[in-house]
Amino acid sequence: MQTNSLPQIVKDVFDAIENDKWMHVCVWGEPRTGKSSFCMVLMHYIYKDWEKVLAANVFSLNQLLYNIKHGIPQRYPTRNQLHMRIPIINWDDFAAHSGKAKTQHEKSWDVFKGAFDTLGTKIGVLLVNMVSPRSPTQQLQEKYTHEIWIPYKGHYKYDKVLMRQDYAGWTAQMKKDWIDEDDFEPVPNDIFQEYDQMRMALADEVLQSVEDSLVETHMGSLVQRVQPIDLTLLRLVQTKGCLHGRDVEKELGEEGKLAVVRCKSRGLLVPIRMAEHYYKYDLTSLGIDLLKVLESKSKENVKVETV
Repeated sequence: MQTNSLPQIVKDVFDAIENDKWMHVCVWGEPRTGKSSFCMVLMHYIYKDWEKVLAANVFSLNQLLYNIKHGIPQRYPTRNQLHMRIPIINWDDFAAHSGKAKTQHEKSWDVFKGAFDTLGTKIGVLLVNMVSPRSPTQQLQEKYTHEIWIPYKGHYKYDKVLMRQDYAGWTAQMKKDWIDEDDFEPVPNDIFQEYDQMRMALADEVLQSVEDSLVETHMGSLVQRVQPIDLTLLRLVQTKGCLHGRDVEKELGEEGKLAVVRCKSRGLLVPIRMAEHYYKYDLTSLGIDLLKVLESKSKENVKVETV
C-alpha cells in the first residue's frame, strides 16, 4: 500500500490497526461543523466501502457491545497474528446516549470504564465525536490518546495527547503535541442522506430514553413497564432470528413499529445494516435476559397455582 500521499492521521490509523496498537480519538468541534462527516471519510480510507462505514457507526453502549461481540462490520488480523480486531468504529454523537446521568450512575458504565483499556484487543481505533472534549466523564477523557478538532466545515487539526506529571499537585496533566492539519472531502450526498435518517431516528430514541431514566433499575423497570406487544416482538425475533421492519409490520401491524422504537431505545433490540436501505433487528443481551427473567417468573407462577 502506498501511504506517502495519505494524511498523517490515516497513516497512524493504518499503523494502529496493522501493528496491534490502540487509538482512542476524540473528535470535537462546534455543532454542524462536519465531525461525523470527517469520521466517515476517515473510516472510508480503511474500509473502502460506504456500506461498512455506515455499519461502523454506533450510537450507544449496547450497540458498541453488539458490534464487538458480532464483529461488525468486519474483523481484521493484526500483523503479529495475536488478535482479530474490528479495524475502526465511530461512537457518534457520544453525549446523546452517554451523558453524565448514565456514565456516572449506572453500574454497567462503571464496569465498562474500568475495563476501557482492554478494548485494544477487540478494536484497533475507536472514534468518539462530541461538541466538547469535556463532555465525557473524567475517566474516559483521561484515556483518549489523540484529539481531532474540527474548527470549521471541511478542515481538521490533529494532535497527540500526552499525560505528564503535575509537580504542583497529585493529578496528571494533559499535554497536546501538534501533528498535522488539513482539509477533508465531503461524504457523498446519497450516503449522507441515509446517515441523516439514522440521526433523525436517534432523536426519537433519546426522547424514549429520557422517559426510561425515571425508573430506578434496568431489569426491575423493564419487567414492570414492558408492554405485551413488546414481548411479542422480542419473542418473534428470538424465534425467527433477525427481522426486517416490513416483517415486523406484517406480523404485528402499526403497533409493531412503535414497539421497535421502544425496544431499541431501551437497549433490547439493535438495528443491523444488511445492505443499502436494508436493516434487520436483532436481540441484545439485555433483551435475551429480559425474556429469560419473564419466562422464569411465568414458570414460578404456574407452580404456585398448581400447588
